[in-house]
Amino acid sequence: PLLQALIPPQFHQLVFSQTPILSFAAIVVLGFRHPMVLVAATGFQIVVGTLPAAERESGFLDLILARAIHRSTYFVAILLFILIGAVALPLSVLGGTVLGLAVEEHAAEIPWFNYIPAAGSMTALLLAIGGITLLLAVGVRRRGPAAARAVGIVLAFFVLDSLANQSEILARIRWLSLFDYYKPVAAVVGSGLRMTHLLVLLSVFAVSTVLAHQVFRRQDI
Repeated sequence: PLLQALIPPQFHQLVFSQTPILSFAAIVVLGFRHPMVLVAATGFQIVVGTLPAAERESGFLDLILARAIHRSTYFVAILLFILIGAVALPLSVLGGTVLGLAVEEHAAEIPWFNYIPAAGSMTALLLAIGGITLLLAVGVRRRGPAAARAVGIVLAFFVLDSLANQSEILARIRWLSLFDYYKPVAAVVGSGLRMTHLLVLLSVFAVSTVLAHQVFRRQDI
């Protein structure tokens, strides 16, 4: 296959020697869990979610609300950006997966739609992150502190989920991490997408969004 010809033999052996028990389908779905993918997707949601703080800091929010624009209308516009990011980014990963399968000539034996549950799970995760970020941003006047808090919380979630396998103490509180409910590999080659995990992430998004709207609606700009 083309990709195997482009990859140096030493690198190919190093990568696949670490995943001898994983099927090809499982290795492919690891792209939805890759740190660089998560950093890029999370970064986009944090940038969009902190727009209210950024526009308040620049004074642009004052100009917007000085016109005949209701606060709820502005809030819904920011929410739409979060929704677009949460849908478009997983779709781009799914598109890359489809392209990779086609290049590697595995598209026929592994249908691309098998990876839709992983993309759906990623969408729910990004919605939860976007909702939390928005809640942190509507109550501050500078983007920097809001973004820093959002990054810190997401990083804490990721570290907790990663170290929970090595510590019994952390394993007991693993449920506090959003990433405990993000299992793309299991969604594709394991037990399937668990609706309870999806419900938790969507509930976090819904609750944080409602709270953010209440804070934003009542706040003195």
